[in-house]
Amino acid sequence: MVQVPPHTAISSCSGYIYQGKIALMHCLKLMENLGNDARSFKLEIESLDDFAIKNLDGSYRSMHQVKAKKATRFSSYSGAFDDQRDTAQQKGIAEAYFHVAKEIEDLPDDYEDDYDPVKLYQYKSSQGNESSFCQLDEVDTWNNQQVAKTYRTLGQPEYKYTDSSYIEKTRLILEDLIIKHIIHVHHKIIECKNPAITDRHIAQLSDISFDSFFEVMVVQNMNSIDSEEYFHWFLIKKIGEYFNDFCIEEVEAGKLAEEDDKLVILNNYLSHINILDVADLRTFIQGVMPHRKASFRSLDELVDNTINSEDFRYGLLEVFKELIRAEVNYKSPTDPLFFWSKNSELYYPTAITLGNSLSEKLCTDIVRNSLDQSVDFLYESGSLITSDITKGSIFSTLAIGAFSENEEQDSMKHHKINEAKKISLISLNDAKGIIND
Repeated sequence: MVQVPPHTAISSCSGYIYQGKIALMHCLKLMENLGNDARSFKLEIESLDDFAIKNLDGSYRSMHQVKAKKATRFSSYSGAFDDQRDTAQQKGIAEAYFHVAKEIEDLPDDYEDDYDPVKLYQYKSSQGNESSFCQLDEVDTWNNQQVAKTYRTLGQPEYKYTDSSYIEKTRLILEDLIIKHIIHVHHKIIECKNPAITDRHIAQLSDISFDSFFEVMVVQNMNSIDSEEYFHWFLIKKIGEYFNDFCIEEVEAGKLAEEDDKLVILNNYLSHINILDVADLRTFIQGVMPHRKASFRSLDELVDNTINSEDFRYGLLEVFKELIRAEVNYKSPTDPLFFWSKNSELYYPTAITLGNSLSEKLCTDIVRNSLDQSVDFLYESGSLITSDITKGSIFSTLAIGAFSENEEQDSMKHHKINEAKKISLISLNDAKGIIND
C-alpha cells in the first residue's frame, strides 16, 4: 500500500520548469560538495515536497519548497512555510529549504525559530556572493555557474568548465533529465481517470538517481549533441516557461484563482503539448503558426520560425482561456492537436496576434507557406481562430496576385490553392459568440 504523502502541486500552475531548474541547482551543489559520495542520492519530485533528496536507504536528506511567485510580502508565503514546517517536524527531517524567485521584503527576524527547521535557501555565485532568492530570468546563469564549479570539482578536463557553449549544453541536457520526468508524471496525473489513484500516488512512485547526472557530466560528450531533438526539448522548456509566466500574471492580476478550473484545463492542454515528439511538435507549431515555417534544426531557426512568448501567451493561451474546452485529436498525427466542432464547422486555435491592418499579408504568408510546407490541415475546410482578424477566406485578392501563373498551372499547387480557399480566419471575439454559445 502506497502511503499518501502530504504534498503535491504538479498538476497546478506551480512553475514546473523553474522548479526543475532549482532542483538541478541543488543536485549540482551536492555533487560539487560531496563528489562521488553523492552518487547514491535520489531526486524525488512532487511527493513529500516540491522536490526532495533521498539517501540510499530511502530516508530523506532534505525537502524543498519552490515558489515562482512575483509576490514580495511574507503573507503570500506564510501558509506554505507553515505546511513545510509541519511536514518536516512530523517526518523528523532536519533540512527543509524554501526557494523563492523574489526577495521577501518583510521577512520576520525570528522566522527561523518560528518555522524551524525551515530556512530560506541561499544561492552562491561564482564570485562568492550570496542571495536568498533566485529570479526566474537569472536561474539559467546561476545554473551555468554551478555546472562549471561541479565540473571543476569532479576533476573533469578544463574545457568542460571554461567553454561557455559546452557548459550551456550540459545544463540543458541535465534539465531535460529532470523536466522530462516532471512532464511524464504531470501527463500521467492529467490522464488518470481512476478517482482512487491520486496525483500524490502517481508522483510518489518514481525518482531520479544521481547516477544519471554523473553519467552526463563524466561520460557523455556534449560536443556530439547538436540535433533537432536537442532543440525540440529546448522549445518544450521555453513553452513551459511561457505557460508559467501566463498563469502567474493571470493569478496575480486577479483574472484567475489558483484553484480555478480554467487553470486545470490549461494544464491539460500543456500536458498534451509536452509529450509531442519532434515530428508532432513541428506539426503542432505549423498548425498554430501557419504563416511561419516550423523548423528547429538550429537555435537560429528555432528563434525565427517557431512560437515566442508573445505568440503563446497573448495568442494561443488567450484562445484556450476564453473558449470552452477544446477536443483533442488522438487519431491523426497530421491533423491539428486541438479543435472545436460547432454546427458541423471546425475551428482551430492559433497563436496569431496580428491586427487587421496586416490581414492581407498574413493571408499571403499562410497560402505561400501551405504550398511550400506539408501543412495538411490547411487543405480541409475550417476556421483559424486569431486574436483580431475575421476573414471569409485566406485566399484573398492580394493573395491571388501574389502567386505566379506557373504556380496556378501546376496541377498539385493548383489543387492546394483551391483547397486553401476553404479556410477562413475568425477573431477570438467572434469565435466566442459561436463556440461558447
